[in-house]
Amino acid sequence: MVYAKEIKYQICKRIVEKKFSVEKASLECGASIGTIKKWVNLYEKDPDNAFKKKDIEGGVEKELQGTQGLINVVRGQFLLSEKQMSAEAYRRYIVNIGHELEPSDIENDADTILKELLFLELDYYKECTDKLLTNALPYYRKNIYGTLDDCYPNTRKLINELDEIYYEVKDEKITQEVFLEKVSSMMNPITHLISFSIYQSSKSRAGAAFENHLQKLLDICGIRNKSQQQEREGKTIIDFVIPSIEEAQRNPAHSASIECQTTLKDRFRLSSGKTITTDMNCFLATPTGVGIFTKKDNKDITVQKVSEIVYEDKMTLVVFPEVQERIKELLYKNIELLEKGTDIGKGFLGKKDICGILLNQIGTKIITFTQLFKRELPVINKYWEL
Repeated sequence: MVYAKEIKYQICKRIVEKKFSVEKASLECGASIGTIKKWVNLYEKDPDNAFKKKDIEGGVEKELQGTQGLINVVRGQFLLSEKQMSAEAYRRYIVNIGHELEPSDIENDADTILKELLFLELDYYKECTDKLLTNALPYYRKNIYGTLDDCYPNTRKLINELDEIYYEVKDEKITQEVFLEKVSSMMNPITHLISFSIYQSSKSRAGAAFENHLQKLLDICGIRNKSQQQEREGKTIIDFVIPSIEEAQRNPAHSASIECQTTLKDRFRLSSGKTITTDMNCFLATPTGVGIFTKKDNKDITVQKVSEIVYEDKMTLVVFPEVQERIKELLYKNIELLEKGTDIGKGFLGKKDICGILLNQIGTKIITFTQLFKRELPVINKYWEL
């Protein structure tokens, strides 16, 4: 973890002035006792230049942001790690269905299971972020106020002003209207900033949730896999290799890679070429198109994108059944327009023969998660069990 220079300076200053112990500083900021002692040693030699101390400016907004900002500090109290969040979503799912998942459950309906797990995690994430949104400043008031105030001077000032408003209301010195106006004007920018931080965090956590639940299903089905694999230093990282890179290098035709993309925006092109060899079975899996992470992803699937993935890059596209059906409808509509002589654009859109090829590949190269777990992966897994 990277610690802001201002925070290092203020911690060391308070320790040297005997206002703060090394042990207490370690508990407050999360750095080890040994690390803090090294900071103090630097500070004692040259306080002004030890960390190139800078004035803290920018108001509460600046103090909320960054690695050691209040948002990040408080987030650790209310948000579990990505893997812990996924584990909790799985626990809730098991409680809902009343039994542990069996391989046969996944082989028969991986689509419904995966979708419900993702929705459960999304709901749980919202529960946690609601607590974060409402508890950021109360947490500061209870746990940080009066200890690391030199690190967050503007936040301390804000808390003091809120305290004053509280006593003004208590003593009936201001009206309810004035109270609401004052608190709103002070809190709205902060609420906006925390909300934006939550939104940014949700995007990275969406991808992690998808990968975590996919791996859970792989493990339950006994599909040997290695996640986040890199063939060698400098090469791109593959989300899943089945069964492993070493075995895939020996026999690529009986191995597979699975690349995960939360959406099929331009980033999906990063997945093409992410393979050990062209002889491998390459899958691109995505939960897009059913409104799990964003309600607008129904427009994420296009004939052009599907053509690039399946026809040009020779990957197998793995989607939910509704999306598979939508792809079929889009291809039929494309062919119908072309037969009428309608100019529908360049690229793959205007090639009737390619649209026909893709239609014939529905169910073989454009598949569902259930088809992936019931048909594709067991064949590969069985080969390596022999």
